[in-house]
Amino acid sequence: MSIINFPYAFHLYNLFEPYIDTNIEILGVNVKNKNILFNMYSTVRFKTISIPQFLYYYKIFYKKNNLSNKWEKKCLLY
Repeated sequence: MSIINFPYAFHLYNLFEPYIDTNIEILGVNVKNKNILFNMYSTVRFKTISIPQFLYYYKIFYKKNNLSNKWEKKCLLY
């Protein structure tokens, strides 16, 4: 998530704390762009552990690509 959403990310971190084995992190990311050599922005992240109970939610947002045999984020348009 963007650093702008840090309060929301921290709220999620607190909700999922029993399922998290890392600290919440703020990372700087460099991106190459045609107009600007490096554009730096900050992102916030944490990682949850893998448990079967999360698989249901994973399948809501990801689908398996049969050509590449990888999971890809679904395009959710309502």
